[in-house]
Amino acid sequence: MGWEYRIFFIPNDPNSTLLLPHQAPHLDAPRNDRYYVHSADVGIKKRGGEILEVKLRSKIDDKGFEKWTKWKINNFEELKTVLHKNGFSDSLMLSGDSLVFVSIGKKRRIGFRENMQIEETDLVIRCGRDGNDGDDGEDELWKTIAIEGRRSACVEAKDLLMEKCRIHAANGDIRECGYAEFVSKIAAAKHNK
Repeated sequence: MGWEYRIFFIPNDPNSTLLLPHQAPHLDAPRNDRYYVHSADVGIKKRGGEILEVKLRSKIDDKGFEKWTKWKINNFEELKTVLHKNGFSDSLMLSGDSLVFVSIGKKRRIGFRENMQIEETDLVIRCGRDGNDGDDGEDELWKTIAIEGRRSACVEAKDLLMEKCRIHAANGDIRECGYAEFVSKIAAAKHNK
């Protein structure tokens, strides 16, 4: 993985799109990912309910671009090894004795420009604990916009996207962060009520 800049927001109109069809013409198959909560620097998910992935954030630049490294792993024991080798705790967020997770249904469109990938993803978010199948409240509808690639190619697009997201966001409220930080904040808000 390279550098990524990402914005999350609750859309004024969940059916609207920010990116025009020619900007993001490739539609991914919808999927549901389960994120286990660690920290803003560590993202752990079961992609589509099967493949376990861990992403570690190593840098954030002054423009909000984040540098991530990703591993595909087979099980939670392997996860502990990756975390320890990279100087991270293997502690995940618990509620009682159950692991806390955030289930995110995704419908994503992707486009490519020179030295850059751009994506718009509709999200359906629900928090849960292992053993209750994600039944901690109502679904929340969010949207995320991201650009990945060479930072020099992405800076101008980042500034345009930020303004466009503010216009489409409820109350103009946007969150500039990666999935790991977003998931940590969503889970903390749900489980600290």
